[in-house]
Amino acid sequence: MGNRFQNPGGFTLIELVAVISIIGMMLFFAIPRLDNTGEPEGDLKTASRWILLNVQALKSRSVTEHKSFALHAGFDDNAFSIVDLSPPEQTAAAHSPKEYRLPAGVVLTDVEYPKKGTVSIQGTDIYFYKKGYSDKAIIHLKDEEGGIHSIVIEPFLPSARLYDEYVAFN
Repeated sequence: MGNRFQNPGGFTLIELVAVISIIGMMLFFAIPRLDNTGEPEGDLKTASRWILLNVQALKSRSVTEHKSFALHAGFDDNAFSIVDLSPPEQTAAAHSPKEYRLPAGVVLTDVEYPKKGTVSIQGTDIYFYKKGYSDKAIIHLKDEEGGIHSIVIEPFLPSARLYDEYVAFN
């Protein structure tokens, strides 16, 4: 009768500990940090993320729904709103703008266009067309601590780019 402790199909304790250790180290470095203790809620980064996500969503949504949309930047109320530009005979709910007010301490300074120049009073619209392109524009945000973000919207790229400085077309 053979030795019952010699089973070629199992793993040793050392092998199991090594594999679990490697998986633990991979999780430690791979999982992003979830605590936001250093960043207050509603700051410049949060506002910039909202714009970045909605620019990308508007570009894809305009193609899939075959509709044109506008991202309205309001300087008077320091807010952005998404407006459906489809014909009025469609549902009225489609025309009610979805508004996002910038957090306290964050200011929409201006929106720059290559041909129209810089707009910094009242409001302006950035259009997203049903064929998948948009207006070329740069949105400038500023916080009370002096931080500046520039969000560059390119007509044919699916997403916008974020810069931690004032970026202009010239």
